[in-house]
Amino acid sequence: VGGGGGGGWFFVFVLVCLVWLCCLVVGCVCCVFELVLVVVLLVFCGLGAVEERVLLLASQLRIAVQERGHSVVSLPEISGMSGITCVSVPDANGFQEYAKARGIHVRARPGTRSRQGAVRVSPHVFNDDSDIDNLVEALDAYRDLVSAS
Repeated sequence: VGGGGGGGWFFVFVLVCLVWLCCLVVGCVCCVFELVLVVVLLVFCGLGAVEERVLLLASQLRIAVQERGHSVVSLPEISGMSGITCVSVPDANGFQEYAKARGIHVRARPGTRSRQGAVRVSPHVFNDDSDIDNLVEALDAYRDLVSAS
C-alpha cells in the first residue's frame, strides 16, 4: 500500500493547507471560501475515493495496533464502516498529551469501553503509512514508559 495515495492526494493536501493558511491570515471571511473549496475538492476527487482512502488507513491502523499488542476497543460491527478507531491506553489524557508533543493528534476518551480509557484516532486522506507507524511507535513507547513507572 503506497503512502499518500499518489499525486492527486498531495494536490488536495496542498490546497487544504493553503485554505487553512488563508483562514488564519484573513479570518472568518475565508470560512465560506474554505467550505466551498472542500466541497469542490470532494467532487474533484470523488466521495468514493475519499471514503476508500479513509477506510483503508483505518484498517491499516487497526491491524498495526493489534499486531503490536494494543487493544482496539472500537465497536467491531462498525470497524469496516468508519475511519474512527479507538485504542485502549493506560491513561488516555496522558497519552493525548504525550502524542501531542510528538505532533500526533488523538482525542482522549477516558473510561470509554474499558476501565483504563481509550484514545480516538481519526485518519483522513492527508495521512499516510508513516503517520500510522509514528502513532504505533508512540503507543509502544508510552506503554513502556507507564509500565516502568
